[in-house]
Amino acid sequence: MRRRDFMTLLGSAALALPRPAFGQTVQRIYTIGILWPATLPPGPPRMESLRQSLRQLDFVEGRNVVLELRHPRAGRRSFPSLPPSLSA
Repeated sequence: MRRRDFMTLLGSAALALPRPAFGQTVQRIYTIGILWPATLPPGPPRMESLRQSLRQLDFVEGRNVVLELRHPRAGRRSFPSLPPSLSA
C-alpha cells in the first residue's frame, strides 16, 4: 500500500467515526413560597427589594426561580383555607 493511499484511508476513517453530541444542560427552576400575614399583598417596594436581593444571588424570576405569594384575604385566621400550591 502506498503512503498516499494509507493517509487517505486514515483520514477517511477519522471522519467516519461517530462524534459525541453535547446537548444543553438542564437548568433547575426553584420555587419560593411567600406566606404574607396581612390581608393585602405586600407593596411593590417590598417585593422589588426581594427580587433585587435574589438577582444578586443569580436568581432571576421567570428564568430560574418562581415566586408564589399567598396571603389570607379574610385575616390571619383564614390561613388554613389558603389554596395549596399548584406545582406540589
